[in-house]
Amino acid sequence: MSKLKKQKDRFARLFIERLRRGGETRSIKYDRKNFCLIIGGGCASCTLDNLFHYYQSLAGDAQENFLHTHVRNWFVTQKPIPTCFADVKADLLPKLESRAELEAEKLEDQFGERPYHVIGEHLGLTLVYDWPNAIRWLGQHELRMWGVSFDEAIEIAKHNLATLAPPVLASPRPGLYVSHTGDNYDAARLILVPLIKELPVRGSHIAIPANRDTLIITGTDDEEGLAAMAEIAATAISEPYSVTSSAFRLAEDDWVPWLPDPEHPLFNTFKRMQVESVAEGYRTQKMRLDTLPDEGVFVATYNAIKNQESGQVSTYSVWGSGITSWLPRTDTIGFSKLLDMERGICDCRAYDWDQVVQVVGHLMKPLDLYPPRYEVTEFPTDEQFAAMGAPFIL
Repeated sequence: MSKLKKQKDRFARLFIERLRRGGETRSIKYDRKNFCLIIGGGCASCTLDNLFHYYQSLAGDAQENFLHTHVRNWFVTQKPIPTCFADVKADLLPKLESRAELEAEKLEDQFGERPYHVIGEHLGLTLVYDWPNAIRWLGQHELRMWGVSFDEAIEIAKHNLATLAPPVLASPRPGLYVSHTGDNYDAARLILVPLIKELPVRGSHIAIPANRDTLIITGTDDEEGLAAMAEIAATAISEPYSVTSSAFRLAEDDWVPWLPDPEHPLFNTFKRMQVESVAEGYRTQKMRLDTLPDEGVFVATYNAIKNQESGQVSTYSVWGSGITSWLPRTDTIGFSKLLDMERGICDCRAYDWDQVVQVVGHLMKPLDLYPPRYEVTEFPTDEQFAAMGAPFIL
């Protein structure tokens, strides 16, 4: 067992002991694979990743204080929520999260159905009840109890966010802004488009909601601002409660995924950050899919490779012959066909994603998953390979 896994197991045992000491009498099951606690046979759960990383960043008395605070918060959030919507309206707020993480929860089916609005393709805006000392995520169960729709509730939450105290904005250099208010809602302020539009930048507004307490903003035409943004994001994404290292551009009133032009000196930097974020989403998704009942399906891996000469990062997946595969969306697809099992000889070739889709897109069935995957059951013919053009080596 690795050192990290031992540390995680030790933390889980410690947190369970603190919950017991605090008065939790329900059954507690430690799910090592998903690093979470299942309480009362599934009536409640507690994910441990962010707690663990935050705990590890502290030392001495600070660790003990952290445990005390979160055990207290656990019992606060287990209290019944008011059944009258009028009693909770003022305490609803939106939270910005990784869409991949939200979809992984659905696959895991441990947290109930949490509706969300898609922001910038890769993010999800969820609904929370903001206790004085804790946050409780809300789902369809609570909305049905109140008799309101998610759209109604999230609009109220957006209004509440806009009326909070103004965000604490630092400006390390002209045209670069970092929202670091520390109230757990800095990332969510990405949706406060009028506020962001007021910030003077060169070009279009670019933002990275790196973690819940760090929103970075600059302009598309500010090379120094973009370089500083990438540096800040690289640190912030490694901190607890991370959201994404992908960048988004404000197009009128909507956010869209953004990369600089391939000729831009920072293209490789932002492409790498985007790939790292997407790769984490696929890793989490694959981990959940691999735990589902075996249906004879190969859940293909999202791979990244770096060109040592250009420094450019690209992604690929492998489409194998004779097996049903669920392929992630990648820059290229590698094809592998076993020619001689005894000697281990394979026919391997690779093509750009668009080349493949143009010729054999009809063989790729989109699945109801995010990040997107495509089911393939047939292998292309020699004629179809010829129509794709010349292959290349990964």
